[in-house]
Amino acid sequence: MVIDEKADQAQRDGLTAILTGKAGGPFAILANTLTQVHGPQFLPMEVNVNGANSTVKAGSAVELEMEPIKNPVTGADAFPGVTLPQGLLYSTSTRASSKSFRVSAGVEFESSGKDAAFSPFDWSGS
Repeated sequence: MVIDEKADQAQRDGLTAILTGKAGGPFAILANTLTQVHGPQFLPMEVNVNGANSTVKAGSAVELEMEPIKNPVTGADAFPGVTLPQGLLYSTSTRASSKSFRVSAGVEFESSGKDAAFSPFDWSGS
């Protein structure tokens, strides 16, 4: 669990409660699938929201750079989507590729060149 170091104590407490599932909502369901939660770590965050070209960096713990999926025949950018009418975290998403995706924050994880997604969401009713 990584939270922006700029968060004040109330925000840190609130986000920790949400991300661990203690606040209920979708993350309560996801928390039941975990055997261990690492963190929270409070790190500098850099987020660039730009559709399939978005990037995220959290200190040296998390790095994600997305890129559009390429049509294997024409090489053109492709933007396939997924619709989940009863979706848990989102209803629709656009798929992309993880140009680079690395986690080193209590666990080590590398998933470059794999599936990635971006989606608008509204959790205000959760």
